[in-house]
Amino acid sequence: MRDLVTHLHGNDALVAAATDVDDRPSTSDVRLSWRGQADAIIDVVTRGGAELLDWRVQLAGHAAPRRPLREALIQRGFETWIHADDVRAAIDLPWRQPGARQVADIVEFALRLLPSAMETAGRAHPHKAIRLMLTGDGGGSRVVDLSPTAAGVVVAEISLPAERFCRLVAGRLAGSPTGAEVDGDPDVVHDFLTVAATMGCD
Repeated sequence: MRDLVTHLHGNDALVAAATDVDDRPSTSDVRLSWRGQADAIIDVVTRGGAELLDWRVQLAGHAAPRRPLREALIQRGFETWIHADDVRAAIDLPWRQPGARQVADIVEFALRLLPSAMETAGRAHPHKAIRLMLTGDGGGSRVVDLSPTAAGVVVAEISLPAERFCRLVAGRLAGSPTGAEVDGDPDVVHDFLTVAATMGCD
């Protein structure tokens, strides 16, 4: 648990630095230090308004891109939710699903990164796209291009609960998650789900 909270504190430090929040531990209790840092970030962002949310900051993760602060905050909430559920699973407590707005924000965040992730993984499909049908809270229909350089024509459809899609991109489900319904080009479907499952939330 201590290592996990230290990890969260370290990833939150990227946002703290961008918003001029002091990320040095304020106490030897890592949980209190992490919570204090998170509260300070929320306070700065609340006072900073919409303009601050457009600042470009480094996302957490290996070779992660710089994105608007609003997206970095979504990533921080995403990782915190996923790791909280990791803890619940370890102590045999039921998982908790975030609200519809948070799920929708996580979905949109992941889909903005997926075309570049497809290209980086060598699995881009220029001029092709999938229709992603997400059910439940935060769901909806979205067309996702499979290359960052060219708009695509829909060649496949994938349907699954929005919450499960979030767990997929967090690396908590296999590349062919149970409950997913697929149709169309099997190579495109396989590559999309494989890359999605390796993105991670941090």
